[in-house]
Amino acid sequence: MSQRFPWNGITERAAETMDAICGYGSLKEAARKLCMSESTAYSHQSRVKYAMGARTALAACLLWDRWRRESKR
Repeated sequence: MSQRFPWNGITERAAETMDAICGYGSLKEAARKLCMSESTAYSHQSRVKYAMGARTALAACLLWDRWRRESKR
């Protein structure tokens, strides 16, 4: 686990997956770009969503994107 994320329990691979999902706009495309199955990408997304306390994948993606933008400042 990395402590650089504001949410506990997020791995580097899960972070890469969230970056790809937010960047490409779809789980299927993100999975393809990261050379993983859709079910693996979905599992990463679900774990991140749970860690964030987000109710939906869209809410998790918006929180993730906002955090990434703010952390670059």
